Amino acid sequence: MIGKLNHAVSDSSQGDFYDGGYTEAVIGYAYRPVMNDRVNALAKYTYFFNVPTTDQVTLQDTAAEFIQKSHVAAVDVTYDLNAVWSVGGKYAYRLGQISLEREDPQYFDNSAQLVIVRTDWRFRQGWRACWRPACSSCPTSTSAAPGHSPRFTDSSRAFQARYRLQLHRLLG
Repeated sequence: MIGKLNHAVSDSSQGDFYDGGYTEAVIGYAYRPVMNDRVNALAKYTYFFNVPTTDQVTLQDTAAEFIQKSHVAAVDVTYDLNAVWSVGGKYAYRLGQISLEREDPQYFDNSAQLVIVRTDWRFRQGWRACWRPACSSCPTSTSAAPGHSPRFTDSSRAFQARYRLQLHRLLG
């Protein structure tokens, strides 16, 4: 079992409009049998609620202007085919809502899905190559997010596909 709870409240002396709050609650279960450690699985649920303060900024130094509340369910499984090759995958679904209004929030849906397929190749002592094609969809988004590959859109859905090849030197 895994779990965590992060909760913060910001009360401003300038009034309720300037207040903020944050809650992240996570619970999950990891499966890795002792007698057969070829299978690794993690199922996780996350509740997220964020009301940014009026002066809060994002990592891109832009104002955090919307209230977000989300429920995220994710399942991640890896199977070792042998000592050299592993395959796995991840599926996650976010049932989310956002609001641009602080005083009288009018929420609208902001749900998304993520699918990742993964292949690992361990070669030489302590080295690993990983290939992870991934795709995500967000029905309410129509623009590409900074730092990500372009999305292919139509009038009702946004779809994003990424392919990543990573080379890792395992330490330890």
